Amino acid sequence: MKIDFSNPEQFRELEKQAWHGTLEISGFPPCEYKYFAQLREIYYAYKFKGLAKSEAETMKRKLYSQYRNEKHDYEYYFRFVAEWNDNIRKSGTYRSEICKSSDIVEKFRFAVQCIGAMTGDYVFTRTELEKLENQKGEPKS
Repeated sequence: MKIDFSNPEQFRELEKQAWHGTLEISGFPPCEYKYFAQLREIYYAYKFKGLAKSEAETMKRKLYSQYRNEKHDYEYYFRFVAEWNDNIRKSGTYRSEICKSSDIVEKFRFAVQCIGAMTGDYVFTRTELEKLENQKGEPKS
């Protein structure tokens, strides 16, 4: 069964399993693995080592807050790397098109798109392509 960690009901069920000591976390993604491993430790300390309930609740709240922050950072990084890899692929395609083209305007268009992909600066790309389109309509002097 695939676990949806963003589903609050499934997440609470996993926390219950951690409480009962029946949760298997070996296949969990990194953030979830860390959270549930540490949550099991808190529950164990509460049940068997005399950790006060209020302290256990505070530790759980801090742990959950830390988990949410790490999860956000992990997802941001994952999206960043995916976009970066996509831009590397795009820049390779644009460089290939630059080499194949014999039209200087087309070469310029591909070069601008390549620079935009390599830098992630799509405002530059849009601005320069708009300038190119505006120049095409003007009479040559």
